[in-house]
Amino acid sequence: IYFDNITFGVPVANPIDLPITFEEGQAPSFSDFNGSSTLLIPNPDASGANDSDNVAENTVPANAAFAGVNFAVENLDISTLKGFTMTVWSQVPDMPVLLKLENATTGVNAERAATTTTTGAWETISFDFSEEGDLTFESVTVFMNFNMLDAADQVYYWDNLVQGEPLGVSENDLVDITMYPNPATSVVNIEASQEIAMIQIVNLLGQNVS
Repeated sequence: IYFDNITFGVPVANPIDLPITFEEGQAPSFSDFNGSSTLLIPNPDASGANDSDNVAENTVPANAAFAGVNFAVENLDISTLKGFTMTVWSQVPDMPVLLKLENATTGVNAERAATTTTTGAWETISFDFSEEGDLTFESVTVFMNFNMLDAADQVYYWDNLVQGEPLGVSENDLVDITMYPNPATSVVNIEASQEIAMIQIVNLLGQNVS
């Protein structure tokens, strides 16, 4: 028997495209560290800001300030779209979430933090990377309750990681937009005085539909 070239390391995960919704069989290959445990489960609270079927359950062990989960993404480019939103469910008030974008090839990483304001219910938080350059990334890391120590294990849920324009009020110029017919059943025509870079369809709960 002959064998050669045995190597050790983390298995290479299949990259996944954003948005990450966990629907229609979409399932990232989670790589947890520092005691974090992430599972894809049915939505335990399908109400409010997130009534989708599946979500990520993230368990952070007691006294673990930097427990997180990493997963590969397919050529995540923030040259144009520099904002991200995520729906989060937390049983801890004012829970910080860190979203870290990583590129092992270039060694360039970028991270932003956001803090929840709701307890025991889904809410949408946003991350603004507009100060970063025209970068691409190979993986995403999510830290729940980042840099905080809790005496007990805590369970959090997250879903709907979506890339788009940063949310804010610094730039709010109105553009002449015409949409017809309204109401519509299958086709909507949209005309604008400026080039339309992206269209996002959002329902009344603030959830990204398309």
